Amino acid sequence: GSLARHTVGGIADSASLLTETFSKNMAVLTLDRRYAQRRDRAVQLRAAERGTTTFVEGVESGVIKLLRGVVEGVSGVIRAPIRGAEKRGVEGFAKGVGKGLLGLLVKPVIGLSD
Repeated sequence: GSLARHTVGGIADSASLLTETFSKNMAVLTLDRRYAQRRDRAVQLRAAERGTTTFVEGVESGVIKLLRGVVEGVSGVIRAPIRGAEKRGVEGFAKGVGKGLLGLLVKPVIGLSD
């Protein structure tokens, strides 16, 4: 009864904290400060309005976050090299390509783990 319910709840809370920490660290690894800041604000807003969530709402939210991560990653492949070239010329463009490709790989994973 109660012991089992509390044990499962504790494990679920721990898993939630682990994925939250993983996502936050992955956001830093994207090297995209704006993305990390937007993500942090969204996480804070979700925490403020958190209520009970049904299974369907959870799946829907996960799909939306995954798609948003893919869109962010694809747009970063285009934006990062342009932004880098504007700031530092050819060297900035090359770094921007690397940042964009990194974001293309990492941002969808963040979307899944959020």
